[in-house]
Amino acid sequence: MMGLTKDKKNKLGIKFSSLQLFVISTVAVMIILLVQLTEVKTPHKRSGKMQSAATKMQQAENVLRAFREANNFEINLQNDPLQSGFIGIEFSPITTTLGDLRAKQTSTNPDFSALFIRWFYELGLEKGDKVIIHISGSFPALGIASIIASEEFGLEPIILSSIGASSFGANITNLTYWDIENLLFREKIINNKTLYATPGGQNDNGSSFWEGGLEATKKAAARNAMQITVPKNLSGAIEKKMDFINSQKPFSLFINIGGNQSALGTVPCSMEYTHGLITESIRSNNTTCFGLIQKLNQNKIPIIHMLNIREIALENGIDLLPNHTQKLGEADIYFIKEKSKLLIAILLFFLILIIGAITKLNRKRFYQISDNSKTVLTSKR
Repeated sequence: MMGLTKDKKNKLGIKFSSLQLFVISTVAVMIILLVQLTEVKTPHKRSGKMQSAATKMQQAENVLRAFREANNFEINLQNDPLQSGFIGIEFSPITTTLGDLRAKQTSTNPDFSALFIRWFYELGLEKGDKVIIHISGSFPALGIASIIASEEFGLEPIILSSIGASSFGANITNLTYWDIENLLFREKIINNKTLYATPGGQNDNGSSFWEGGLEATKKAAARNAMQITVPKNLSGAIEKKMDFINSQKPFSLFINIGGNQSALGTVPCSMEYTHGLITESIRSNNTTCFGLIQKLNQNKIPIIHMLNIREIALENGIDLLPNHTQKLGEADIYFIKEKSKLLIAILLFFLILIIGAITKLNRKRFYQISDNSKTVLTSKR
């Protein structure tokens, strides 16, 4: 019995040599690479709608570009390589915070319209469903992309927007988000426009605007025939917007574009959000700082939160720096990637066979060494 117990322990003590581990690791890496290389891409079920939305977004950029050229709103080619017309300037009276130029450039990619369509499909939205779209001036291209995608999908967009914008957003005082939206509405690129307007900035009332910012806001509202709501403080801004949003029930989705404070709430809460599509509950202990995102999330409303734009692009196969050579419908966003389950099973079985063969070889050697040791000990005796 003692000998049998010892043999069992010896079996468990069998080790792989460095060379054998290297061989196993190399085979495993080759299997991973082979699976990746043989990945199959098939067009998404809504790829047609996705391409249609992206094409409409290209048309919006063409209209805006032509308007800027005709009205002496110079397009800085270095800042706006796509010449989309959606990139603003660094500072103006309605600039709210510092913005990331690279994120603004990425946001002009028409493929974001396709991404919205894909998310709508994943959420199971149906034609006629209402969606609340909350837009700041920081990412005007994404605001228009979300409206275009909603209309292409057959949804009814209910739009709230603010004029304040971070650097390189829609912060040109004579070409604000409201001006852009109204231009595209007149040109029939979009069929819906803002129903509830606020200044934006600190407390959503323009209190953080530079000198002349509130005056520019009033002028922009007047030339676009808009009535603006100027809340006294942040809690009042959130409460009034919630009243308006609740008056639109039933609705199926809340889309937030940019960092309007009434959407994010105060800093402790705004730091807890993920970006992109949010369908799970947002857990927070800071119940006193809730903005629209958390309040609607508590009501089980799906959220699309468009901040950290470059990360969203990377996660969804959208080019970070769009250019005129790209062709719509070719980015990863338009496809479903699938790996062959049969191939994976065969390759894993092959790897198991290799490990089993090496283990068997090691055991055989181990017993040969063990038997030789016993023979030597018996001879000495």
